[in-house]
Amino acid sequence: MLDRLNEAMEYLESHLGGRIEAADLARTAMTSEYHFRRMFSAPAGVPLAEYIRRRRMTLAGAEAFRVVGRRARVPLIHEGPNQAIAEFVRGIGREELDRIEALSDQEPAGLPGVSDQLDPSRAEGTELDYHHGVVTGRQEPPADWDSLAVPAGSWAVFESEGEFPQALQHLWRDVFTQWFPSNPYASRPGPEILRVRLYEEGKRAEAELWIPVERAHRGPSA
Repeated sequence: MLDRLNEAMEYLESHLGGRIEAADLARTAMTSEYHFRRMFSAPAGVPLAEYIRRRRMTLAGAEAFRVVGRRARVPLIHEGPNQAIAEFVRGIGREELDRIEALSDQEPAGLPGVSDQLDPSRAEGTELDYHHGVVTGRQEPPADWDSLAVPAGSWAVFESEGEFPQALQHLWRDVFTQWFPSNPYASRPGPEILRVRLYEEGKRAEAELWIPVERAHRGPSA
């Protein structure tokens, strides 16, 4: 059984860049999905999905760039749909979104959502600047769109998959309540970038979250 588990782990590691299904890992280990999840969690100390998410975290360096698109001031919502963001995006229009997306020339590609100027408390209902646009290296974007200059720096990149919008909101929560306290990094001032791909008629989503980070300066433990 240990050999089969090792084979499943090799499969997992070789597929971190794509979609990983627990059923495929279970077949590799020649057991049921239920028993594989239990068998995996015991030695790993965390559920399978959490392990995959942690392994997919990468530290990325990015030269200076701009976020170009449309901006609105919206409330921070921790649970459930953010209606203010949904209405704002619907109001932009498909034709304009296509024009904005054509400027995308850096990662994360596409039309991510960018949160900036968050209240340090991150309390429910506090406001933030929400940008719906692209990441681009262009220094002179079109004057009729909003533009946010972002200096070069390091970013922690996390991936998640699950029910929309709960999985995205839980990802954000877990990064700040679990990942940062147990890793040698701290968040630094800057926008937080979320790229989302919806499927199953908008009920589920794959997400990529970019958080600006720096090495933490922690004093010696007592």
